[in-house]
Amino acid sequence: MPPAFLEVADAVDADLYGLYRRLVDLLRDDGAIHPGNDTDLLPRELQALAEGLAFQLVTWPHRYSPIDARQVVARWLDALCDPPAPGK
Repeated sequence: MPPAFLEVADAVDADLYGLYRRLVDLLRDDGAIHPGNDTDLLPRELQALAEGLAFQLVTWPHRYSPIDARQVVARWLDALCDPPAPGK
């Protein structure tokens, strides 16, 4: 890949990671994230989830909808913020 393209791609990736890091930090600072979660890994999880959903929406728009994607992210956030079930 041309170096100029890699620079732009790296900058976009860093900016997106920063967005996900900020969201996790806000949730953590607000006390919304259950303490058992690894907040260092969560931004990458969210980035992977969002990028995977975006890929599905672009590649298979006849199979996936933005509503589906929102439901997946909402479920991930709910699981992140809810305490684990007893015995877990």
